[in-house]
Amino acid sequence: MTQGITQVANSGLLMPGSNANRIDLMGNSNYFRVVGDSVFINLPYFGERQIGGGYGNPDVGINFEGVPLSYVLTKEEKDNKYTAEIKVRDEIETLAINLFLFPSGKADIYVNSTHRSSIRYTGELQEAQKELP
Repeated sequence: MTQGITQVANSGLLMPGSNANRIDLMGNSNYFRVVGDSVFINLPYFGERQIGGGYGNPDVGINFEGVPLSYVLTKEEKDNKYTAEIKVRDEIETLAINLFLFPSGKADIYVNSTHRSSIRYTGELQEAQKELP
């Protein structure tokens, strides 16, 4: 956590139940979907950007739709969990994503960017709905 994030946390701007290390996103309609050979990502971003993302762009989250540069899915027999290593690139940055899927239905997503501080998301697996992005 950087000094800038600490200052935001101390300012009282974070929503109730959140702190600088954990932002509660319950009720948000964000997602990370894998459909066939494509990835659909719409996640908010709370962190620092090292390189600017452009002026006047209201979308500061992590967004991607398309075929990733690479996608490797493995099953870890010891823990009976799946691990996906995904690399995507948009017009501005490259994202290295590690996705961990647990038998309990929980999921962890770690995102490393060429332009931003790393971030981690935790959530639950859901069955795909008929209507996708």
